[in-house]
Amino acid sequence: MKLKDNYNPKYTQLSVYVIITCIIIYILSRAADHIDIILKSLGYGLTWLGVILRPLIIGFALAYLFDPLADFFESRLKKVKLFAKKERRPRIVSILIVFVLAIVLFSILTYIMIYTMTHQLKSVTFDEIVNAVNDFARSLTGAYRNITNGLKELNIESAEVEDVVQELAEGFGNILRGVGRNILGAASNITGIFANAIFAIIFAVYFLLDGKQIMSYWNRVFTAILNKRIYGALRQLVKDADIVFSGYIRGQLVDALIMALLVSVGLTIANVKFAVLIGICSGIGNLIPYVGPVVGYGSTIIFCLLTGDFTRIIPGVLIVFIIQTLDGNLINPKLLSNSINIHPLLVIVSLIFGSKIGGFLGMLLAVPVGALVKIVFDRLVDKLLEKKKQKAFNEEKEEKEK
Repeated sequence: MKLKDNYNPKYTQLSVYVIITCIIIYILSRAADHIDIILKSLGYGLTWLGVILRPLIIGFALAYLFDPLADFFESRLKKVKLFAKKERRPRIVSILIVFVLAIVLFSILTYIMIYTMTHQLKSVTFDEIVNAVNDFARSLTGAYRNITNGLKELNIESAEVEDVVQELAEGFGNILRGVGRNILGAASNITGIFANAIFAIIFAVYFLLDGKQIMSYWNRVFTAILNKRIYGALRQLVKDADIVFSGYIRGQLVDALIMALLVSVGLTIANVKFAVLIGICSGIGNLIPYVGPVVGYGSTIIFCLLTGDFTRIIPGVLIVFIIQTLDGNLINPKLLSNSINIHPLLVIVSLIFGSKIGGFLGMLLAVPVGALVKIVFDRLVDKLLEKKKQKAFNEEKEEKEK
């Protein structure tokens, strides 16, 4: 009897599955004994991968933000006779114009901020700042003593109040220590930051220059390896993501720039010290929904207290309130248009998840990600409803035919 006469493909396949399963179980059991070493190695690997991919990701983000502006200048340059017969030259010149404008704008903002801060620091001596901080601390201490004495007179235990005050003090100290560590870390890693910026700009230039060719290449790749249904769903997802992210992020950046300018000018007119720095903080805060007003009011009050300008607190807060109201009802909706259309409750939930996952960057991207998830979910619900309607229609048709 030959061996092939006793050969059973099903038993052979089952035996192979059993052997593979045993090997996997053995590997997992051995890996579990060294899980700490594996996780540590994985952490080092992800850190190393992050160092490599960071300038690439930043370059892609810059190219994504600058692409509409580059397209605008390219379309104008193609109408000029000097560039009409050159296929690549208009694109190269348009990219150069965009980066020159970005560098000039960044340089102007940096100069204004540094000049304003140095000018304000010249007008405020160190002793005045120290005295203002001491006065503020004494006022807080006096308020705390008055509260505790009042509670004692009412025979109410103040242990809980003391615990709350202690927790707030510890939290504030941790915040200050964290800010200090971040500043020292950034100062010590200035060469790394500069290198990442250079490589990010190089990647951004290549993405802007060859972006269409790159998209065409990956379009061919996905067309070849994916079936028609999955490829169609992927294209729709990318299209929705582009609409949501482009509209939101670019709109928020323009809105932040406008807010920084308006708050800086408004507080400067009101003679509030460090008005430009407050304006920049307000603009950065406005990148995240519901955070901008808190940062604007908080920074105005804090800087007025630190510089001893107690009489400027109410006018400064009033100016920030007027500008924030104008932004919330006119500027921001006009810039975002219909790119983001989700319920405020979903915005808050998205911000909570984003802050837990990715900190400030997570909060910045949380809203467009939440909007994209909502769009995908709504489209899925519409498809399911359409299938149910079609099924009900077919059943009704069959009953009529019977």
